[in-house]
Amino acid sequence: MKRNLIVKIVLALAILASTSYFSYRNYVTRYIDKENTSNIASNYNLSENIKYSLDSLSSEKKSQIITNIKTSSNILSLSFEDIDDRENIEEILKLLDEYDVKATFFVSGIKAAEDPEIIGEIKKHGHEIGSQTLGNHKYMENLSTEELATDFCKTNEIIGDITGNKPELLKCNSTIYNDKVLSTAYSSGNKYVVDSDHFINYQSFKNYDQVDGYIKRISNGTIISIKLSGVLDDSEYDNVKKDEKPAIDKDAGTTESNKEPNKEEDIVKTVEWILKSLNIQKREIVQVGNLKNITTDNNTNLLNTKLLKQDNPITKSNNEPNILNKSNYF
Repeated sequence: MKRNLIVKIVLALAILASTSYFSYRNYVTRYIDKENTSNIASNYNLSENIKYSLDSLSSEKKSQIITNIKTSSNILSLSFEDIDDRENIEEILKLLDEYDVKATFFVSGIKAAEDPEIIGEIKKHGHEIGSQTLGNHKYMENLSTEELATDFCKTNEIIGDITGNKPELLKCNSTIYNDKVLSTAYSSGNKYVVDSDHFINYQSFKNYDQVDGYIKRISNGTIISIKLSGVLDDSEYDNVKKDEKPAIDKDAGTTESNKEPNKEEDIVKTVEWILKSLNIQKREIVQVGNLKNITTDNNTNLLNTKLLKQDNPITKSNNEPNILNKSNYF
């Protein structure tokens, strides 16, 4: 009996391991190994750029990490990720103009290649554009150096071709920024990588009161990452700080809506609520790339203090949480 149970467990683990492997190889095959990553992206044959990136690799030269800072200045940063619906982006751009806010958009190479016009509109409105890798896939630390260089270089070229400037900022999805990733990013042209731990999506708030409570509690110098599509994964729920969870203001006039959720409408409404609350609370918004120039409370520059022991993987600070916890979403 025990022997049969052990055999079943071993077989199950073997199946799970093989499934994970083939999923990973599918990413490599679809987005990196083949030159035709998509019908548009295939136009970018960057063998010389990739070779230069690999030849330029140095353990002494790594991308620097931009993350939340501790400051008494009443500032925050807004970043938008997982760009999907064009109409949503157009509505959000109008809202940002209305509130005179300049934000940072992280864009995948595939999305930029598929819809260059909307990327151009983001640039035209004065917003900062960073790379979100070629396909915005997770666990980039598992790729080889050559695969990383191919991904980063192609994405930079696609975005640069559209905007006229290759992005210096890079944000990887659920990735450990180890030496390999940081060195390859730098040699590929991304001087800075971004690490944030406050994530919001269309499920995060039910009404303006919750948003306002959250904005009141969030620490100065925080990067708020707004996911425009998809749900938050486990890594984006971790390390929630109790006193920074959103709280409903019972005295406010807005009440919870009982209507059926609409992802597209809800994320636009959430952005509107965030901008309204930021405006009322007179919180200044700076683009993510400008955080590196902000002097922190101990009178040091972020990048002089935030090399984060780059020999080791990034770990999230226990003092800097994400938005909400799982129980708030279901």
